[in-house]
Amino acid sequence: RLKVTGSHFHNANVGHLLKSRAAESHIRYNRLGDGGKASYELEFPNGGVAVVVGNIIQQGRETENPVMVSFGAEGYPWPVNALYLTHNTMIDNLESGGVPLWVAPGSRKVFAANNVVVGTLRLEAAGDGTFIDNPTAERGDFVNAEAGDFRPRAGSRLDVPARWLDQDAALSLRPRREYRAPRGTRVLTGQSPRQGAMQGRE
Repeated sequence: RLKVTGSHFHNANVGHLLKSRAAESHIRYNRLGDGGKASYELEFPNGGVAVVVGNIIQQGRETENPVMVSFGAEGYPWPVNALYLTHNTMIDNLESGGVPLWVAPGSRKVFAANNVVVGTLRLEAAGDGTFIDNPTAERGDFVNAEAGDFRPRAGSRLDVPARWLDQDAALSLRPRREYRAPRGTRVLTGQSPRQGAMQGRE
């Protein structure tokens, strides 16, 4: 089992920013922002149960691989294989266009809800799965995307409450915190979650 929270991964040289072969992985409220030549930003080569909530996942302009999140690339040895992807902000800076999510065929479950994607491809391009309210956005929808501030700009298409909120207490797919730079998290209180990773207003 792997848990990673409130961390900043960046400037990888060819390798992946974060890779887990665990049977169960919980990746919550982190920033995986490539300023170097990383391969995948987040990889689960052997599947398993992966819960990915509230992360900023940013692909660099000089990436070695167009895929941002990869699941099951080396097969599915674990008895249960499921990817839960909710309330993440995924920014593709590859000029030729990247792939936000790639999932290998096989016996697996994919659930993605309330993720915000900046790029040319949608999460649904990954194939079979359940996809709920994963809008595409422009950099102008954020307070200051170029400076790394991915809070929703007031009045933008992202400045609305999320419609889907999970009721699964065991998985806890609803964000309870958000990433705080340079590392750490802050508790969300008294507000309805929005789509994407950053819940604070401008």
